[in-house]
Amino acid sequence: NELITNKCSNQRRLKWDIMIIKPNTSFRLHAHPNIELIYVVNGVIHEYRLTSESPKKEYKLDDNTGPNLSITSNKFIHRSVSEQPLDKSIKIIDAMFVNEIGSIHLTFTRDEGATLLVLWSGNHVNIQSNDLPIDRSLPSLPE
Repeated sequence: NELITNKCSNQRRLKWDIMIIKPNTSFRLHAHPNIELIYVVNGVIHEYRLTSESPKKEYKLDDNTGPNLSITSNKFIHRSVSEQPLDKSIKIIDAMFVNEIGSIHLTFTRDEGATLLVLWSGNHVNIQSNDLPIDRSLPSLPE
């Protein structure tokens, strides 16, 4: 309801952006304080996504830190989302994904880079270095 009536998610105003991510770029492990919709226009986006239950955290407007993952058991999976050819036999949904409120992941590109159309608030909440998983469940980024 909040998204439709106020164009907000978790009290944050959402906007459309085009993100051009250079090849071999990675972002810090981060959480989403609001919903985010992504469509891969070109290239491939990769991520390690937390699949175990995320620690519960209420994200207030002035909060810029993610949850503490050092005290929980964590399981991450790798997934890739790529552009789809303009062919009516292929579902466009295959090139889209959603980051729900509280979802946690580390995003990166490889040699191809990516161009994304994103509906988001313009910010994430990074997992602080002392709150990173200590059980080494987050794989190393590819070389």
